[in-house]
Amino acid sequence: MFAHEKTSRPFANLTTLEVLDLSYNNFDTMTSLPFENLTNLTSLYLSFNRISTIPDSLFKCIPNLRKLRLNSNRKLGKLPEKGLGFLRNLERLNLEDNPLQCTCEEEWFYDWVVSNQTKTLFYNLSNYGCVAPERLVHKTILDFDAEAQGCHDKTGIHLAISAALLLVIFLVGVLVGYRYRWYIKYGCFVIKARFHGYQALRDENLQKKFDAFVSYNHNDRAWVMNELVPHIEEEGDAFRLCLDYRDFVPGAPITDNIVNSIYDSRKTICLVTEEFLKSEWCEMEVQMATYRLFDEQVDVLILVFLEDIPDRALHRYQRMRRLMCKRTYLEWPKDPQEKALFWERLKDALKTGDRPPIENII
Repeated sequence: MFAHEKTSRPFANLTTLEVLDLSYNNFDTMTSLPFENLTNLTSLYLSFNRISTIPDSLFKCIPNLRKLRLNSNRKLGKLPEKGLGFLRNLERLNLEDNPLQCTCEEEWFYDWVVSNQTKTLFYNLSNYGCVAPERLVHKTILDFDAEAQGCHDKTGIHLAISAALLLVIFLVGVLVGYRYRWYIKYGCFVIKARFHGYQALRDENLQKKFDAFVSYNHNDRAWVMNELVPHIEEEGDAFRLCLDYRDFVPGAPITDNIVNSIYDSRKTICLVTEEFLKSEWCEMEVQMATYRLFDEQVDVLILVFLEDIPDRALHRYQRMRRLMCKRTYLEWPKDPQEKALFWERLKDALKTGDRPPIENII
């Protein structure tokens, strides 16, 4: 009747009905529709049918139910967890001779049976047979053991937590590695160099290949070629500059070229512009020079500002900002009459010794 007549309400007018026996009717499915308005129903018998599933909504319609028989349905392996929660007044339940699924998914049913034994009489509980899992075939719901079946196995949870921790450690490592990437590169260079016999050259009288390595943005190459090189290398007291386009070793990694050029030069001249501060390679060159100052206590850095730089552009260069507070830096003059003094001051900076005062070490 209920399998094919989904809209049927045969008991719609029986609002005072208390006992309903639908046993031996060969039902294979149940819906809540026939039980609407049966709020006074206290006993429901559905034995000896072929019911396989029961919707949660069915029990919601009959909250005052005290007796429920579902025995011998042959296909009923599971009960609705949420639906049984509506039957707060249930006193007697018969589920014997049903193919119950005694799996971890149905652990709640075992817990529900155990917790309700004091107020609900379960007919022939020893006949609540299990058909799954295999270890409980021919046994009953009372033989269910969550621990033995591994229902509370936390291996998966532990693996998930471990994976999450490894992911967090990896992400932190990536962030720290990025934040201190130049420290790491510098440290690797020092280890590599000392492995090959390098020792920090702290004696300012030792001969260097270049007087100064020039760190600049490629947009300023014309200024380097037309202004810096002629005045520093060709006029008056000449100095030998290390320039990327001229002195880098062809085919060598750019990081090796930069580091070797810095350490082959007495000084490092940084031509600071906003574009310079945005360049990763320029950042590396500044950091390497300041690390050399820290590691060897060698005053190597000469800052030359080719344009006005807003404070926001310097937020990544904390060491440079501290340097600017502690020592004089040069600014490319806008007035052509001041350029001669600029070149004289730059050459004076190149002539100075490499040892800074102790209080000026970063």
